[in-house]
Amino acid sequence: KKTKVKLRVKWAGDSKPTLVDERAFQEDCPTMLYTYWRSRGTREKATGIKLFHIFGICDWRVKDKLEFKVHWVGYPPEQSTWELAWRVKDFVEGMHAE
Repeated sequence: KKTKVKLRVKWAGDSKPTLVDERAFQEDCPTMLYTYWRSRGTREKATGIKLFHIFGICDWRVKDKLEFKVHWVGYPPEQSTWELAWRVKDFVEGMHAE
């Protein structure tokens, strides 16, 4: 099952839309992407995809165990979550398996 999203984007000045990887679109036009998903309820509602991909690691801390603050593809920074290091490793391995 596909877990990565491609968006059909019509750029100003172009006559035809192009398919753009969601991650690349988030790098270049984050506010547009977040607005797009908000207009459709949420990314998860619009796509039905329940698997998340890591956009970046924002921070780290040690409570009982090492944790990373993860910024997710398709979600704004304020929706970043603290995840245990072993879970982040599992996410990364899953991303490379696709």
